[in-house]
Amino acid sequence: MKKLLTLTIFLILLAIPVFSQDDQIDDLNFEPTELDESSVPYFAIAGGYTGTFFFPKFDDLNAHFKILNIGEFEAPMYLNGVQGFTAIGIIPNVRIGFFGMTGSKTQKANIDINGTNVERGLDYYVSLTGINLDYGFVPFKSLAILPGINVGWGGLTLEAYQGVKDYDWGSFNTQVDSLNFMNRAKSTFSFIQPNLSIEWTLTSYFMIRGNVGYNYSFALTGDWEWEMNKYSNLKNVPNGINANGLTAQFGIFLGLFNY
Repeated sequence: MKKLLTLTIFLILLAIPVFSQDDQIDDLNFEPTELDESSVPYFAIAGGYTGTFFFPKFDDLNAHFKILNIGEFEAPMYLNGVQGFTAIGIIPNVRIGFFGMTGSKTQKANIDINGTNVERGLDYYVSLTGINLDYGFVPFKSLAILPGINVGWGGLTLEAYQGVKDYDWGSFNTQVDSLNFMNRAKSTFSFIQPNLSIEWTLTSYFMIRGNVGYNYSFALTGDWEWEMNKYSNLKNVPNGINANGLTAQFGIFLGLFNY
């Protein structure tokens, strides 16, 4: 009887802490806590090919050369280019690079002049070279959104020509005839180009890009200067003949990408 009473008292004393712990367990919170995810840093070093559709305004150009009877220029024109870039490291997510692109567009027609067939045409050349500065956002893995700005210098060349199919070497001199001519006007300019890129990494070494922007061209001296046939100053060129216009670009790049 004493042993039974002793065992009962022992079990009661043992149960008191257990019930006390049960009360504390009820106060515990087992709801999951969301961890703060830090944004993915942008880093890349790469180079590749760019293809740019450029949309200049040809209104003044078409109006002036309507007399040639060769048709009208229409946008866009296509520019082949290359670009390389790397993160600068000092400022997170910022990258700097260099690029170059060039392209041309031609309008031409076969014309009959007093029974002689000639080809008459006008060529429009544009080249852009510069540096780019971009800031990369990585909303999720493999995708980067980069607002940026390009600055640099470029060239714009116009060539109007007419000629017969075959021309004799003996006639290649300073004399001018009514069937054959070529005039060239060219100008250099500076430009600034705000743009937005969306880039997708297919692997850690391969990336594709889509880009839109606007190219604004200007002369550092205030007025555009045109050179005619390597010597003359061409005056009174309409302001609408320039390298302003929207751009739409795609790119293919090889390098190292961490996003």
